[in-house]
Amino acid sequence: IVSTFHGAELAMAKQKKWVARILRKTLNYSEEITCNSSHTYNQIQALCGRKSHIIPYGSTVEAKDNSGEENQVPIILFTGRHIQRKGVEYLIKAMPHILDQTPARLVVAGDGEYRKTWEQLSKSLNLEQYVQFTGFVSNRELEELYRKCDAYVLPAIHDDQGDTEGLGVVLVEALMHKKPVVASQVGGIVDIIKHEETGLLVQEKDEQDLAQSIVRLLNEKDFAKELGKKGFEYARWQF
Repeated sequence: IVSTFHGAELAMAKQKKWVARILRKTLNYSEEITCNSSHTYNQIQALCGRKSHIIPYGSTVEAKDNSGEENQVPIILFTGRHIQRKGVEYLIKAMPHILDQTPARLVVAGDGEYRKTWEQLSKSLNLEQYVQFTGFVSNRELEELYRKCDAYVLPAIHDDQGDTEGLGVVLVEALMHKKPVVASQVGGIVDIIKHEETGLLVQEKDEQDLAQSIVRLLNEKDFAKELGKKGFEYARWQF
């Protein structure tokens, strides 16, 4: 028996004792255990005391040409399911601080249960002309969004159930497009983003920290380009 873990089931085990018992029994019966990140590795060890093999997700995204016309107004991109642990509300709250310092536009791609909540938040902050919700996009449309954006942001958090990003595969996709990244220092994200090497890490649920890091990427173009290049090299080798 080989058991592999992505992380969400381990967050559930913290909330429900019966889930923890089932997982612990499964782990103890397994000849080998694999997981997707150092974060998940530590959770498995805390649950049952056993070590596991870290095998991160690979990426099917090929290296993409980052060239093209420069945006008149820089584009900040988020892609993914609209669920609580993605933390997009803090990115929206960061937008007024960003706009105080530099022109910018935020594109939020994807769909999910929190879309209406985030749209209402954007409206309440008078950000309708600065924040665009695309809804579900095709792979072709997603490629175009990656190509056009100036910075990619994953403002992930620990949600109300204690769950967070097991790895953060969208970051690998962004890096494979040579894009500079800002992401929260939570979960498996730290396996992908090394601060000021492959991207910038920020504290979760901190819109001020988010804003300052994003503005830095938008204003320091040479630094942002170098981050994207180093991030691409790391992602191509590791993932």
